[in-house]
Parts: sequence; structure tokens; C-alpha cells
Amino acid sequence: MPETRPNLVSPPTLDSPVDVDTLRGTAAGRGRLLVDYGIWAASYFAPHSLSRPVDWTANPTGNRSWAFLLHSFSFVPDLLAHDAALGGTRGRDLSWALMTDWWAAHGDLCAEPPMAWHDHATALRAHNWMLVAQRLREDAPSTGADGDDAPHALPQDTWHAMAARHAEALADPARYSRGTNHGFDQSMVLYELAADAAFDAVPELRGTWGDVAVARIAHEIGTAFGADHGHRENSVLYHEFGLIQLLRVQALRTRLAEVAGLPPLSDQAALIDRATLVMAHMIGPDTTFPLIGDTVRKTPSDIFRTHPLPPSYPAYDFARTGGERGAAPGDRGLVCRETGWFAMRSDWGDGLAVSLLGRCGYRSPYHRQDDDQSFTLKGWAEDWIIDGGLLSYEEKTPMRRYMRSWKAHSLSAPTGVEAARDLDATGAAARITTVVQRPKRLVLGTASRLFGDYVTTRDFEIARQKPEDGRLSVVLTDTLIPGTDAALASRMALRAKGAATYVTRFLLPDDKRIAIDAAEAEVRIAGTRATLVLSIQAAVPPGDIRVLRAVPETDPEGPDAWRSRVFGEAEPAQVLEIAHTTLALQARYELRFEPV
Repeated sequence: MPETRPNLVSPPTLDSPVDVDTLRGTAAGRGRLLVDYGIWAASYFAPHSLSRPVDWTANPTGNRSWAFLLHSFSFVPDLLAHDAALGGTRGRDLSWALMTDWWAAHGDLCAEPPMAWHDHATALRAHNWMLVAQRLREDAPSTGADGDDAPHALPQDTWHAMAARHAEALADPARYSRGTNHGFDQSMVLYELAADAAFDAVPELRGTWGDVAVARIAHEIGTAFGADHGHRENSVLYHEFGLIQLLRVQALRTRLAEVAGLPPLSDQAALIDRATLVMAHMIGPDTTFPLIGDTVRKTPSDIFRTHPLPPSYPAYDFARTGGERGAAPGDRGLVCRETGWFAMRSDWGDGLAVSLLGRCGYRSPYHRQDDDQSFTLKGWAEDWIIDGGLLSYEEKTPMRRYMRSWKAHSLSAPTGVEAARDLDATGAAARITTVVQRPKRLVLGTASRLFGDYVTTRDFEIARQKPEDGRLSVVLTDTLIPGTDAALASRMALRAKGAATYVTRFLLPDDKRIAIDAAEAEVRIAGTRATLVLSIQAAVPPGDIRVLRAVPETDPEGPDAWRSRVFGEAEPAQVLEIAHTTLALQARYELRFEPV
């Protein structure tokens, strides 16, 4: 067992220099940091000390996601990777020691700390603990003695109690997060637990838990993905996560097919294939995820490296490698009418290609942002129209609230009106209404009630630009109509004061140079390789056209003009804001590129 070190502290104090940044770059390296130095380099966070005895209530970052990773035992794969790479069992032994420590403190389903039996942390912890149990079985199949910090075999009684308690928690309807990615993981891990050898002698438990898990998995798949194979949780990142969950279901179906008394899982190969093609269309020409919804900037890794390849895999591999491998998808555009996703690009295999990704569909409150009818625009190896991104899951912070709000997206909105977030009241109204799709042109209509009493439509006409050296042009037609007497009265009052009644906002990267020609109602947005020209047409000429730079979160009205590409980090952006003074909004915005 590693020597006892000080409790959780920040930052760690070392007697000799350690190249933490290099070691944290691999799973085995992160495992070595924990085994040899008592340093835990959790994803997205600075390294912190983690040594026995652990204070499981501590949170040196103050961020709930760090506590979530701690109670999920997310460090277990790294500890096991340490042993695989360097030999020995020190990572395995530390894993078991920490498991027994945690179990002694929280095995009674206590409510404190909040993350101890958090719905998703419970599932992920159980999965990671099963990895350790299996390693102990493989290393020494004979029964070991309970209470040994570094057992030579799996202590059967202790493990049976651990596994049963987690299965009971996951099977409990009151703890089940139905219809969410959390519930999906809960259901899969319950299935894994039911198959565990700890219950070979208890077939009634295996059968009961297995039946519950199979039914829930079927429900979660149907809830997560629409009939159009898009993910409903409002995010590019969570489409990828849902696809990874499908691959895990398929792997469980194969791996556990021969477990006696365990009900079988359904084949998901067809859904995996179609969802993979949707994923390919979401990836930008620069091979990264556009920041729509709770998404961070990343180039997706090959999630299929340990799974059978679906027919659409070459398209996915082509998109994520920028054409270095695979084969281009057959179409430039894709529309998922039920879940609200739509994509169009000028071409595949062109490093300077222009691509648009947008969405208009409120089908789940999970990872929901106020972004119906918003879109991102990438091209010429640059970002042009951007979204705020994830930042964090600290919902009470001003910057996280801003990232979720309509102000962190490119939308038209009535001034002074907050977005409506009642799924039952407004969800069905957020939809793609019409689609005309051609090889080089995509025309679609969208509608929403994002602003409650206002009927909102945005029509997109996305086409290969002529001359084609501009690659792609976009025309937006926006309308906002007050749908109640109160909404109309509020617009009349604003107009009487000479104030803006509506604004259209485009969120732009901080590196773009913006020139406004108010007389011609034209804005030129200059990048490195091209200039994006925005032409504004309205029955009544727009009022003020201005650029807003980053406003700090200490401002009385809250932050504005930011984005987050890296988890936990906000960076300045800028907003192009176009004001209107009409009772109802009707405006047309044409976006076209001019190569430098």
C-alpha cells in the first residue's frame, strides 16, 4: 500500500520536481501521479493531492464537477492503466484501498456529501469498481481475506455487499433519472451488475435487475435519439456521448450474451450507423465540434477503435480527420426534422470549406440552451458565427447563466424579454417547418416560441456561393410577431420612448475586424483569408448597428460577448447587434464571403 500522505490540499507540495503536465497526458502517466506522488490530475482541472485518508467531503476547487469525478472514482482506469504499462499491482491495490475507505464512510446510502450517491456518480462508480473487481479475479481467482488493503484476491463478502448496494440504488425508481443520459448510464450499469459473478448464486436478483435494466435501456435509447437519429439533448457533445452509450450497449450485448439467467439486449447496429452519419455532418471542416449547446471545442477521437465499424464509419473518419482517412459523405447537407438539427457545407475534403450547423428543436430540458434557430458558421479555416459553449455545470454563476441564455447565441429577440424554458408550454413549437434540399442548396423554415408570447420564425437559404470561390452563402429571413395584446402593448411603449423593440445579434470571435456602413446597411467582418459581408434589408431601416465587446460578469446587467471553448474557461468575444424599432420584426440578412 502506498505511504499515507497529507489530506486533500491545493496545490500539491512535492519534495522533488515532477513533470506533471507530461505525465497527465496519458492514462498510465496519470496513474503514476496518483500512485507515486499522491497527485490526482482530474479531467479539466488543475492537479490536486489525493491521498489516504481521504476526506470525501472536501472539494478544493469549489466546483461540483470535481466532486462528481471524485465520487465517480474516475481515476480507476488510470490506476489500472498504470499497472498495465509498468507492471505490478500498485494501481489495483490503491484502487481497492480507496474503494474500501469510501465504502466504510458511505456504504449506508447516506445523503452527505451530495455527490456520494448522486444518480450519475453512482452508476459510473459502480462501473469503475467492477473494473477493479474483475482485475482482482483475473490476478488471483482464489478467495481473499476481507479487510486486507492489498488483497491477493477479491474479498468476496465485501464485494458482494458493495455490488448489491449499488444495484439496489440503481434499481430504485426514486433514484432513477428517467429519460436522460444519466438514466441511460444507470440502466447500463445495472445490467452489468446483474451479470456480475457476485450474483451467480442469486439468480432471482440477476433476473429481476436484468429485466428492469433491459426495459429501461430500451426506453432510454428511444428517449435519447429521435426517429431521425439525432440526439435530443441539445448538444453536439451529447450526441457524441449518446453514440458512445449506444456502442456500450452493443458491447454489453455481445460480452454478456452467455451469462445464465440474464435477459438479452436488443441489437442497435442500425441506429449506431445512422447516428454516426449525423455525427459526421456535425463536425466542422477544421475537424472540431461547433459549440452548439453544452459543447467544448475538441476533435473527436476514434470512438470505434474497440467496436465493430458501422457502414457510415468512413464518413465519420473522413470528417474527424479532415479527409486524411475514410470517404466523404454522399451529401453536403443533412436535416433531422424531429430533433431539429441541420447542417450544410460547401464541400467535403476542402480545408477552407464553409459549413453551417444549426438547430431548432426543444425536445429535452437536459443541456438545454436558449438557442432555437441559432447557428454556427465555420470556413476558410476560421470561426465566423459562434456560440457560447458549455463553460461549466455551475448553474448559479453569472457566466454559466449567460452561456445558456439567448444572448450567447446568434438570434433575433424582443428587447427586455427573457427566453421561455417551459418544455411543455414551448417545446412543441420549436421545429423545422419546411425543407427543400438539393445537392448545392438547402432551404428550410423554422419556428419557435422561444420568447413565449412572440411567434418567431427564421428561414434559412444556404447555398454554394456564386462565384464559387466564396464557397457558401447564407440568407436569413427573421420575423417576430407579438402574439398577445400584452406583448404588442410592450412594443408600442418601447417605440413611443424611441427605444429598440427588437434586436438581432450575431456572436463573433474576438479576432474579427468589423466595419459598419450604416448608410448602406452593410457590415464587413474581416478575417485572415476572407471577409464575411452582411447585408441588412428591412421594410423600415434598422436603427443603431453597434459592436459590443466583452462585458465582465461584475457588470450590473451581467456578462455579455463571451464564449467558452475549454471547460471552465471563458474568453472574450464580440457581438454585432442590430436594433429595430418596429412593432413586429421582419428583416433579411444576407451573408456572403469575399476571399482576400
